[in-house]
Amino acid sequence: MVALARWGWKSSRFFAVYTGEDAQTLAAKVVGATGTISVAAHVYSREMADLFAAVADGNIETAGRLQRWLTPRMNAFFRLGMIAHFTAIADAASVPVMLYNIPGRSAVGLTNESVVTLAQHPMINAVKQVTTIDDLAFLVGHTPVGPTLTHDEKIALYTHFAAHIGNRGVVVANVGDNNTAHSVALAKEVSAIPGVDGLLAVTPYYNKPSQGQ
Repeated sequence: MVALARWGWKSSRFFAVYTGEDAQTLAAKVVGATGTISVAAHVYSREMADLFAAVADGNIETAGRLQRWLTPRMNAFFRLGMIAHFTAIADAASVPVMLYNIPGRSAVGLTNESVVTLAQHPMINAVKQVTTIDDLAFLVGHTPVGPTLTHDEKIALYTHFAAHIGNRGVVVANVGDNNTAHSVALAKEVSAIPGVDGLLAVTPYYNKPSQGQ
């Protein structure tokens, strides 16, 4: 870290992002240990070096200013990397993919714009997210509308789960519906399916009118 910091102070303020042949050449020089370079600097390494030095010196004001300057710029690179990461997984998947976006656990979160971009992928059709109500409202308004199961399709789906999973695990049926009458009827029918262990009653979507109360 000290060596990187010292080297960063002598470097230019901004670094280019190497791709293709340039990246291969740079990597070859480092791995080959030819003496040409000994450290591969990160983007904004000078600012990172200054930040570490300020923290080490106890200069909180300078460290805070550098952190505020760096964060949005570094996040731009992380955003592209996260999109590439999940896109690669979705490209390789043969079943639908659900994104995981709980920053409190993973420490790194997807921005709303990243989720909207990823939602355009045909294999990405859901996100497990714990952020803010405003974030969720934004996603509801900017992402494609997913398919909705009909009453008969839900019954068939739960019957299938009970038959194939019931002997090896717990089967819980989701009976949420904007239409209360439909939810009640579905709950009665699903409760009668052998192998169903419980019901999960989900509140209706408040941004849609609920009918048949």
